[in-house]
Amino acid sequence: MSAGVAVADDAAARRLWCSAGKPLLRIGSKGAASSHANGLADLCSHHPFVCVKLTGSTPDTGLSQLLELVAAGPFTSATPVLLATRKGRRGGRDALFSQQSRVDEVCSSEFHDSARDAALASKLEDEKWAAIREMRAGSDADKKGGTLHMQQHSSFKQRAPTPIAMANSYDTLEEFEAAIREYLATLPDGAIDDPSLPSALNYNELNFNGRPDLVEGCMKFGGYLKVSNDLGVPVRVGVKRSGDEPTPAANVARKAVALFNMFGKAG
Repeated sequence: MSAGVAVADDAAARRLWCSAGKPLLRIGSKGAASSHANGLADLCSHHPFVCVKLTGSTPDTGLSQLLELVAAGPFTSATPVLLATRKGRRGGRDALFSQQSRVDEVCSSEFHDSARDAALASKLEDEKWAAIREMRAGSDADKKGGTLHMQQHSSFKQRAPTPIAMANSYDTLEEFEAAIREYLATLPDGAIDDPSLPSALNYNELNFNGRPDLVEGCMKFGGYLKVSNDLGVPVRVGVKRSGDEPTPAANVARKAVALFNMFGKAG
């Protein structure tokens, strides 16, 4: 796979641009230098994919220079691969790069679906704690004013817990791998090796079983393909569930927004 050819097809490129954040690397009018190529390789080793912003009067020249430097290598981490490019909204050119081993993963629709679900879970967690802080602030104000009632206190105690296990932040690979092994042990006998079922650590499969925390962990530690290979979990690309109902845990996750609206807001 050549580092100088955009490898994402049109559909994958649209998904990538919709998920792309702010540029993590900028190359100006002086063009690309070896430090830019080394920086890009380092960024790609820590992020699923990286957006590069090229400015100046000849951004295409800067991109060509960067691609030549990347191709020349070598790097301590994997060589970056060009995923897609587009004209910048305010001029210049934007380019997306990823490690070669993650190209298939980051171009897949399930990767972006799971990333969106994980972002929703994180946002819901933030909103939950904001609501709790607001209720606590109101409770303190009521105590000072002498207007706190037992009914309000009881209502607060019911609202504080959340029924969905939000995405945990696994600080170390060892901690994450322990969580993966614990999860795998809960699966039905033979499910891991069943050729009719998706890979056990497939993002959609993890969401199906109500484990967005493991989705986030896989993304953090190299993607589910790498995690599966490292732990010896069989990978079955393209296998999907058909006609199955989500587990109760997954149903809870899908109803999280509704439950939060019912029990998680102040007042």
